[in-house]
Amino acid sequence: MRATMHIFHDSPSEEKLVFGRPPKLRLTSSQQHRMGFNIFSLMSTSLWMFI
Repeated sequence: MRATMHIFHDSPSEEKLVFGRPPKLRLTSSQQHRMGFNIFSLMSTSLWMFI
């Protein structure tokens, strides 16, 4: 949470690109969406297996 707020305060103009991720990653909206979906599916499958 602290890193997210730090990124948000550092680059408010690029908040949509780097919000919730390290500032090194500069992804397009499509790449970001795909990565987010992959992470979400991975988390959901791992949670399902854990339960």
